Amino acid sequence: MMKSLLLLPSICLLALFAAAQSQPAGQTFDLVILHGRVMDPESGLDAVRNVGITGNRIAAITEDEIRGTKTIDARGLVVAPGFIDLHSHGQDAENYRYKAMDGVTTALELEIGVGDIDQWYGQRQGKALINFGATVGHVPTRMRLMHDSGTFLPHDTAATTVATPEQIAEMKLDLEHGLARGALGVGFGIGYVPAATRWEIIQMFSAAAQYHAPAFVHLRGGLRAFCIAVSISYLGEQTECRAGSGCVDSRQARKLKSPVRQDR
Repeated sequence: MMKSLLLLPSICLLALFAAAQSQPAGQTFDLVILHGRVMDPESGLDAVRNVGITGNRIAAITEDEIRGTKTIDARGLVVAPGFIDLHSHGQDAENYRYKAMDGVTTALELEIGVGDIDQWYGQRQGKALINFGATVGHVPTRMRLMHDSGTFLPHDTAATTVATPEQIAEMKLDLEHGLARGALGVGFGIGYVPAATRWEIIQMFSAAAQYHAPAFVHLRGGLRAFCIAVSISYLGEQTECRAGSGCVDSRQARKLKSPVRQDR
């Protein structure tokens, strides 16, 4: 039977489980988590331990008895760091609440991305229940420029209109601006914009390369598209292409000598 999980909140990611393995004699922690099965993927620890937390840091991981102002009895539960969701389109308060209940302490919008990075971060700063982050997206940028009637994904013009050289240049500038303002990379939903030419996509990749930023790609066309994405990524030595949506399995990816890292 699978054990239940007791996931440490996002504050614990600041310190990691290696922060401490013992505590000063007589110390009282702000919070102690007792008798849980502590699992730490980084160090390989998998054993029953007591965890002491002071402020926003893990101060002790020990087999000894410890005391705290607040106590959680985690007997029969797994204590682990919070999960990081790399493919999370639900970026509102309701989704964050459910993510937290599932043990996710960081949710990232990477593959489609957002248009206005400053606005997106500003709407969540100091209000979000969990950690968040986003790329600047080719799709939302194309939708804005072409006055598409869709909201999250293209509904009409952004999907069916071939961009002019001037529009391509403007989209590239928008992506560069987003990267300069703190975007985590560039998001590509190439499968949702069939009218986007190969040249247009190359120009967007070059924006990522300029900032040595990763590109997160929803492909179109299966393995052939994957190979194209690999070839495009060579345009910038520091540009990585992350293949999403399960378009290519790991055996196929290993046959290609490339800077690509496939999300698992």
